[in-house]
Amino acid sequence: MKNIIIIDGNGQALAAMTQSEAEAYLGDYLEPNLQANMKQCMNDITSDKGKATGDYRYDGHPALHASSGNMQKSVSIFYYDDEDMHYIIAMGEHKTATSYKLSFYGQPAGSFKYKATIAL
Repeated sequence: MKNIIIIDGNGQALAAMTQSEAEAYLGDYLEPNLQANMKQCMNDITSDKGKATGDYRYDGHPALHASSGNMQKSVSIFYYDDEDMHYIIAMGEHKTATSYKLSFYGQPAGSFKYKATIAL
């Protein structure tokens, strides 16, 4: 099973985590009513059910995402895979059916910058 590394909001890689440790870390960014959505995203990531994110790349790697919920209540996690790790780079929510607002956390610059919109 792959471990998870979160690239924090300052662009720094945190130590490798288990799924439950990563869920606890990411949960601090969310309201309680979004925790189940985030955990479903994490299940999809660790089950290799992520979806392509258009031509978006991070650090040379194709970006993937996992989403749970609808326009009223949703969580989308953006990440990439490299060898035996899932690298989480941003977390947001559906803005429209084909776009996401990185409203929960993101990077200091680039396509996955905090508050940016990802349009597919």
